[in-house]
Amino acid sequence: MRASSSRSLPFPAAPHLRTALLGELDCFDAVATYPEIRWRQLSSFSPQILAGTTDDLQAFAAGVFRGAWDVPSLDTAVFNLTAVGANPLAALQRDKLWRAFHIPVYEVLFDQDAGLLASECEARDGWHVRHNQLRFDMQSGAIVFRKNGVFASPLVTGLTAEGMDGVCACGDEAPLLRGVKAFQSKPLRVQAVGA
Repeated sequence: MRASSSRSLPFPAAPHLRTALLGELDCFDAVATYPEIRWRQLSSFSPQILAGTTDDLQAFAAGVFRGAWDVPSLDTAVFNLTAVGANPLAALQRDKLWRAFHIPVYEVLFDQDAGLLASECEARDGWHVRHNQLRFDMQSGAIVFRKNGVFASPLVTGLTAEGMDGVCACGDEAPLLRGVKAFQSKPLRVQAVGA
């Protein structure tokens, strides 16, 4: 398993690569934060990896298309940060990021306090569970987060999966959630089982 703490971004992020995080978030270690008023300064930092929420990345990509800024150093990955309860990246949004940056786009489920919860597999086989309190409910298919411990009510992530297993083409041994998508209807209260 490729180890990553809940306070670091997953593969292919590495300590020797410069990573820039768009927006005001401060939930990952060793990542330079760039609020919108500093976006013009990104090219001077020369990041190889860009991360941000869907809204921030989409706004930044729109600026690239307008010619407002250019970051030619981006050559490794874009991490779209999806917060617990937010909708995952839509196909058109992913396509926009690809057209703007021409590098792989990976989605990451995160919590402001807990950090990384799950990350899209580099082989695009599903999402690897990265936090021991993220659970998959086999009955409902819901992905839930037990942020405040076993006896607290789980937070509904807004995501479902078709199943979970530990076999993945990328070689990562972290449990893999397959077929991750947004809830299609109002989620039911769930009783989570271990990941």
